[in-house]
Amino acid sequence: MAAEITEEQRQENRKAMNLYFGTVTGVLGAYLLGYAGSLMESLALPFLPSCGEVFSRLGQMQFGFHLNSSAIIGAAAGVGLGAAVYFLESINQERTSAYDQKKVAGSARFLSKKELAEYEKAYIQPDPEDLSKPFPNMIMSNRFRRPMNSRMLIGNNNVLVVGGAGTGKSRFVVKPNILQLNASYVITDPSGEIIYSLGNVLKDYGYKIKILNISDMAHSNCYNPLHYIRDEAGVSMLIDCLIKNTTQDGSKGDEFFTNAERLLYSACIFYLTEFCRDESRKNFSSIVNMINASAVDEMNPNAKSPLDCLFEALPKDSLAWKFYSSFKQATGKTLKSIIISCITRLQPFMTPQVANLTRTDNMELEKIGEEKTALFLITPQADRTYSFLASMLYSQLFETLYYIGEQQKAAGGSEQLKVPVRCIMDEFAVRP
Repeated sequence: MAAEITEEQRQENRKAMNLYFGTVTGVLGAYLLGYAGSLMESLALPFLPSCGEVFSRLGQMQFGFHLNSSAIIGAAAGVGLGAAVYFLESINQERTSAYDQKKVAGSARFLSKKELAEYEKAYIQPDPEDLSKPFPNMIMSNRFRRPMNSRMLIGNNNVLVVGGAGTGKSRFVVKPNILQLNASYVITDPSGEIIYSLGNVLKDYGYKIKILNISDMAHSNCYNPLHYIRDEAGVSMLIDCLIKNTTQDGSKGDEFFTNAERLLYSACIFYLTEFCRDESRKNFSSIVNMINASAVDEMNPNAKSPLDCLFEALPKDSLAWKFYSSFKQATGKTLKSIIISCITRLQPFMTPQVANLTRTDNMELEKIGEEKTALFLITPQADRTYSFLASMLYSQLFETLYYIGEQQKAAGGSEQLKVPVRCIMDEFAVRP
């Protein structure tokens, strides 16, 4: 196995190659141009015919030429050509390489005053005199702005800020950008600090305030994940999000039981969305009740549970019946184990506070791109028991906004939302 080389060694190898090509070019250039210069003077030929004569004589194995003043000039020109090749390759290497071993922090640098002025003239709109109007830029530092319209520059407006506790991430980055008032905001606010500081300001400037408060569910807007399901893909996405965010870290689990759970969840959700006419029942509490009604009698395999009777009355071409019939391929103890796994995963929805939180919906995620809205997600900083609700909300928010943009584009308009939506994730955890 070949040993790995360092970046310094790569740079040295590139320099050696540049020197090699420059030397080879210089030697060949000196010989050929010297030969041509000799013929120009001895035969009184112009430059191009003399070059043709050189290749003709080389084909006849005539390698020698008379040394005269024109030959010396030609040889010098060839050496200059080789030097030019070396320096041009070196400059190109330095220009295209972002690494400089002599600089501890790399070769990046701040814009000069002239470059900054040119950038601001080309891309940055001035702040409005009326402070109630939205500001057109994002604040990146004390002196640098980036336009909110991401299409003005290459790339996107994603920003990553890394810093320890107390270094000013919220004070100097998050809060000033929210006060630009130029977008709808979805803000992860575990401690509730941001809504305490800026909630009234946003409300005074016409923002609709929404809160998913998992720390204190009695003081939260209601969020019903089933409200945002439009098609089969939405059901699969919701179930995947539920399973991934309720599986313990490092737990491998049994793929068979997980897939069987998916079948039962899908059957229940499709039944509620396709056949249930009572809107108040379209929620996870009803799913828990349906699964609880799927009792299995191990002594009598032919016994029908209340859930069996419910699904048997459905059309055989419906998705609800198809998923349920696939789920029922398991029998006896296996079927009972699958049902227990489902009930265990859905245990949070049995608690009154979660049941009340998810029974109805007034989050209006579909309107965040139409009306200025500030959605705050307040989650416990230490307890992750109910954090899956925030993950489900984020997943459905992105899917809903993408769908709206695609519908606008399909209708001949722009996929950009009327009001930009910025997700500001302050103090959020990243799972490995």
